[in-house]
Amino acid sequence: MNKWEYKIEILKSKEWFASRIDTINPETEQLLNTLGNDGWELVNASPMVLVGGFDTSTSHFILIFKRVINE
Repeated sequence: MNKWEYKIEILKSKEWFASRIDTINPETEQLLNTLGNDGWELVNASPMVLVGGFDTSTSHFILIFKRVINE
């Protein structure tokens, strides 16, 4: 039976996206590639919705990764 370990990364939206909303920041792409090369698999990406006054915005994303623990 596999045992898993988990890693959580929180990215600010300005780190996640470049100048256009449909363009991924190259630094974020490098982070994801580095984690993938280290055996981490992205299993969930969720926006954090911050509510304050009359404004609701997404300024952060939670990324959850998992990988098999080698014993």
